[in-house]
Amino acid sequence: MKFKTINPATEESIAEYELMNKDSVVSCAKDSNYAFQEWKKIDVSERAAYFRKLAKVLRDSKDKYGKLMTLEMGKPIKQSLGEVEKCALTAEVYADNAEKWLEEEVVQADGKKHLVVFEPLGPILSIMPWNFPFWQAFRFGIPTSIAGNTSILKHSNIVPQCALAIEDSFKEAGFPDNVFKTIITDHEAVAELVKSDLIQGVSLTGSTAAGSRIAELAGRNLKKVVLELGGSDPFIILDDADIDFAAKNAVTGRTINSGQS
Repeated sequence: MKFKTINPATEESIAEYELMNKDSVVSCAKDSNYAFQEWKKIDVSERAAYFRKLAKVLRDSKDKYGKLMTLEMGKPIKQSLGEVEKCALTAEVYADNAEKWLEEEVVQADGKKHLVVFEPLGPILSIMPWNFPFWQAFRFGIPTSIAGNTSILKHSNIVPQCALAIEDSFKEAGFPDNVFKTIITDHEAVAELVKSDLIQGVSLTGSTAAGSRIAELAGRNLKKVVLELGGSDPFIILDDADIDFAAKNAVTGRTINSGQS
């Protein structure tokens, strides 16, 4: 099955893509699982070096990636360039701090010795929306992968070029094959992945309907899951609103019931 992407500014067709079938998606998950067996053995300080290279790749190609976001998603180029920079900065922050953040923690209890140990789980699936085409994927992929997991990205089919470019950025930074993979597929194939033993966790940013479905699948198959569910509730300020008064009390955390409608 094929689908087309559309430039939201001109409504012109950008490109056409073939959806990956279930067998292809499962094959990608198997490759991710094989990559995990080696990636998890690399010391976190060595993994951090890859992320410093990733930050450089993002900055070196900032214009290319920014234009790609603007073409597919439609945000102003200034915002697109800022989004790329934010992703690069995040890669550096984790490269600088991951070793400390993942250190064993000694805790007090009634036994002889008690530790909190952070260990990678395996391949983690992310299901991401179109509104921040790079940031949503990187803010998941960077911490997940630097902790020793491998990542599989199922991005919105509105931004497939961005999704593939993100995978290419990891490759260009020298990451081992299949540490970060992009799949372009449909909901049925994603459901099969969540059910399979090849995926150890799921992270979704999207609608409450999508979150409910993924939470149900993850719970039924005993998979760890993280959900960030947005909304579209309007925020309305009426003409008679006392803006200064409302702003002051918002900062202080007070709730005001003025009786106005």
